[in-house]
Amino acid sequence: MSESPRALTQRDVDRFAALSGDRAPMHVDPAWARGSALGATVAHGMMLYALIGAALSRRLAVACPRGWLPLEQTLAFAAPTWVGDAVAVETAAAGDAMRFATRVRNQQGATTVDGEAVAAEAAAGYPRRRIDDSFALGDLESDAALLDLALGQSASVVRTFTDADLDEYVDLVGDRNPPVVDVRAARAIGLPARMVAGPLVGALLQQALGERLPGRGCDWVRQRLSFHSTAVLGEPLTASVTVTRLRRDGGLASLGCVVSADDGRSVATGEALLRVAGLAPARAPGALHGAG
Repeated sequence: MSESPRALTQRDVDRFAALSGDRAPMHVDPAWARGSALGATVAHGMMLYALIGAALSRRLAVACPRGWLPLEQTLAFAAPTWVGDAVAVETAAAGDAMRFATRVRNQQGATTVDGEAVAAEAAAGYPRRRIDDSFALGDLESDAALLDLALGQSASVVRTFTDADLDEYVDLVGDRNPPVVDVRAARAIGLPARMVAGPLVGALLQQALGERLPGRGCDWVRQRLSFHSTAVLGEPLTASVTVTRLRRDGGLASLGCVVSADDGRSVATGEALLRVAGLAPARAPGALHGAG
């Protein structure tokens, strides 16, 4: 199933930057971007995930009239998605009824994001399963340091989403998942407030990765996310990232990712792979915790 193309404007990207907290110049400063290797500003990875989420909401509207939950999402960023590109989201059944191959293509038909999504009916809730948030600090192929990164470094951001944030998200990307849009739909499936959409949970990680660690100038290569519980408006969420693997030969860093709620429950876990060759030489003071 392929959706109609949408031309991404700088205004769209600026709005997502304000929503996510990732205001790196590669996204919001056209003059800076023109002088960089990119040549133009690019869309946030989590904005593209949000467009995928909106497409899944439209696809699942009949099968899941009370809404749906994200269980898994993998995203491989194959090429930049520039401001001005007309992007089309594709979703295709992949094995069972709630597993989908997901893809974003530009106006030339080239794939910019490739991946897979697993969903569940919202009324069923999240299944009980093992939560893996104990990421190994490197392996035999890992270097101890790369640029100013070291194994075990970590950073975190805290955010409480509001009704205004979620209204902006829905308006920007068109995600009409019922428990995200309507508090009555959320309460009908046992939630105390509107559900924070999966891409907004991911946007917290984007802020931590892009603004804190590794920092501005990193290039997202791949992201894996597993969701374990529903986040709702009004509760503080903490997104933490930890350097788990460094590879000097490719200029790559892997980071374990955890989003947790204020009551201690796990909302999402995963792993990010980033290219850090263009990393800014210094990050905000106080943003990092030392290795170990």
